[in-house]
Amino acid sequence: MKRTRMTFFAILGALLAIIATSLALRLVDASAILPLYVAATVFSLGIVALDFMGILGEDQSDDAGAFGEVVDVDGFDVDGFDVDGFDAGGIDVDAVDVDIEVEAVPIDADGIDFEAGDPLHGHTGGHTHDLTGYDVNYRRGGLIISLLSYLRLTVYFCLGFGPTGWVALSTGRGALASLGLASGMGIVALFLALTFFRFQRSDTDSSLKQTELLQAPAVVTIPLSHTVMGKVRIHLGMNVSEQYALAMQPDTQYKTGDRVHILRVTDECVYVA
Repeated sequence: MKRTRMTFFAILGALLAIIATSLALRLVDASAILPLYVAATVFSLGIVALDFMGILGEDQSDDAGAFGEVVDVDGFDVDGFDVDGFDAGGIDVDAVDVDIEVEAVPIDADGIDFEAGDPLHGHTGGHTHDLTGYDVNYRRGGLIISLLSYLRLTVYFCLGFGPTGWVALSTGRGALASLGLASGMGIVALFLALTFFRFQRSDTDSSLKQTELLQAPAVVTIPLSHTVMGKVRIHLGMNVSEQYALAMQPDTQYKTGDRVHILRVTDECVYVA
């Protein structure tokens, strides 16, 4: 999601501003910035090396994806982590269904009644809605998606930031000059990576055209809402496509296994209802 990127850049900008101010006011010794460059270089290159070795991409499922696979942060694009059922580089964290029993007195929360001793069901306006496990799945999925999104962005930034700053210091540039060069190259590397993987995703998903996806039935594989990106699986003939999705209507949520239809297709994701 764009909000993820905005949050990442806001935090990144604040951290870089603090470092630059500390260097300018000599609150921090110039030599102290070298370990930062070294750490960023080792971290980012280490993650990429693990990916190329296949360690992050090993998985038993048909939907396995390596760290280099596209997952768009503008809607949970986690390049390098296939988050189908929350699969992070071979670690499968399936959505968890949790039955919650209310042992005490009946609870009335804003018009929703929960009967004591029964599995979690909501009664609203005379209708009963089974909420068992839904909220837990939804929140856990959103948390994992956010963490993987920020990790992906950090790795790409460090790919440009670390080596550039290290080389700049080694060639005699000052601490502030090296920080400026490293920050600029980190941003460039991040956007180049995002562009590359978005192109790769559009290329690998070319078996299904956007017009074919409209009104197509789909199954939710990662819980989603109007503001939290999830994922759906679409079967059309012999083709199976995984798409990142948002709910078309505000205040609408879908849990894993819900059946929906594609109502709108964009470069970032599809909208379902």
